[in-house]
Amino acid sequence: MTTKLRLLPTDVVDRVKALPWRVAPIEGLVALWLYGSFARDEATPISDVDLAFLMADKLHGEDLTRKETELFGATEQTLQTDEFALVNLRTASLALG
Repeated sequence: MTTKLRLLPTDVVDRVKALPWRVAPIEGLVALWLYGSFARDEATPISDVDLAFLMADKLHGEDLTRKETELFGATEQTLQTDEFALVNLRTASLALG
């Protein structure tokens, strides 16, 4: 088990709210969901931001990898932290907490 040592930016809630507009232009991104402590309004300064995404069925292989990389970069730039999890719903287990 790893220990998280970095705190989230103090304005992370505003950054999370801005994320849909920042990632909307990514072609092939069908949906982005917030889950976990932020979705439950239970986040603390040592929380991470849990996000699940769905890409278009037509994306496979290198095209899918490029779009996932683009989504990761846009998320990191918008949130100004790497303390987030991005889960591809096509490959995720059924239980997301």
